[in-house]
Amino acid sequence: MKRVLQIGHNDIRLFLRMKASYVWLFLVPLVFVYFFGIAFRGPGAPSNPRPAVLIENRDTGFLGTLLMEELDAQGMRLVDQTKRAEAERGIRIPADFTGKVLKTEPAKVEFFQVEGSGAESAFLIELRLIRALVAMNSHLFEL
Repeated sequence: MKRVLQIGHNDIRLFLRMKASYVWLFLVPLVFVYFFGIAFRGPGAPSNPRPAVLIENRDTGFLGTLLMEELDAQGMRLVDQTKRAEAERGIRIPADFTGKVLKTEPAKVEFFQVEGSGAESAFLIELRLIRALVAMNSHLFEL
């Protein structure tokens, strides 16, 4: 075992004597990390992505507007029919949403995939939709 450690120690000593070895040891890996980070980075800010969501608000009451405000507060970029191509998923708020919620009846908010879109941020959108619904329910509980 002593011979193996001597060989390893000698190899490291010889490697660190050469100035070019410092470039290969520290600089080249950092350059690779930088270029691969640029190459595989997705669009938008990675720290706070704001996925585009198509909103079809058929409700004329205040709870439809409150839900849209909560979706925006949860970090979604709300788009309408004119910018449909930007969205990957959509949320359809029914026409009787406010009435059913105030009567404590179940109301169905539809979460759907926009035609011709991918599924890159579908989980993130679904998670933020659930968080917005929970936040809206807590606001209603305070009333």
